Amino acid sequence: MTMVNIFGASMKKLVSILLLCCLKVAFADPYQSVLYSSLSSGKVFYQSTRQHKMLELVSGEIQYLRTVDGAEGYQAQQVLQFEAESSVRIVDHKPGTAALSLYRDAERQLERLKFQTLYRCDYLQCGDISGWQLYLSDKLLGKEDTQHYLLAKATGPSNAEYYAQFYIVELDDQPRSFLRLVGPVSSPFQPADQAVDDDRVSLFFLYDSTHLLEQSRLELTALAAKIQRDNVSKVVITGHADSHGAPAYNRALAIRRADHVAAALKSQADLDSLHIERMAQGEASPYADNRSAAGREQNRRVTVQLLGPNPHE
Repeated sequence: MTMVNIFGASMKKLVSILLLCCLKVAFADPYQSVLYSSLSSGKVFYQSTRQHKMLELVSGEIQYLRTVDGAEGYQAQQVLQFEAESSVRIVDHKPGTAALSLYRDAERQLERLKFQTLYRCDYLQCGDISGWQLYLSDKLLGKEDTQHYLLAKATGPSNAEYYAQFYIVELDDQPRSFLRLVGPVSSPFQPADQAVDDDRVSLFFLYDSTHLLEQSRLELTALAAKIQRDNVSKVVITGHADSHGAPAYNRALAIRRADHVAAALKSQADLDSLHIERMAQGEASPYADNRSAAGREQNRRVTVQLLGPNPHE
């Protein structure tokens, strides 16, 4: 092979690689470079890119909640939930720059890119900053009366959907902004296996709690009687949680729920020798769509499966 042919083949390979990279940038994320370059008027404090199995985007008011057993937390009244990749950048802006001015700049830039606003809040209307730390990042600090938040959506190449979250707050005259770009979005909610099993019972809990709902407490008493009557030798208790909070926390909450039901069964007369197996799925196996309050209520549960040589005997 001549030197010209070798050089020509190498150039073709290089061009192919560059073209592939350019296409990947253009179609995998058509907004990131434009937004980041137009909004990065400061020092990048934090940035990351990750793939989410279940990402929640706040699209409604965040409320402070306190359960009857004293547990406290925050819950968005409405969220969008996706399996998708996201890119996050947190920026510290020039001291003395008004958060509102930077927020308006972000809003205008999103409008130029054909993003449509889905939800927004300003100042104290956004609620406690602790709620935003839960849903966005614990690196966000500042005064609630300087907050601004925007969730927007755009349709990209091949009709793929992209979402942008922008949040900004001031601390001691220093604005800090959070920008998350999500997309392309895929995999709408798919419920877990909901096969009917006459020997499987679901019991439901209060928000962020191991306290059963009143109806479920009655069902647990009836279940204990059924176990005694049918001579069931083993039960499998699986704890679940909704998708609010960190996955590790939700898994721990799920096992506490399973432990609570196991202890309640063991406390019943003649059930102290019952073999109980406990498991925890956390938020990984939703029965209903976590994007609605009704769906999250159904996911705060344990399932109790009755096993034995012949449970129908």
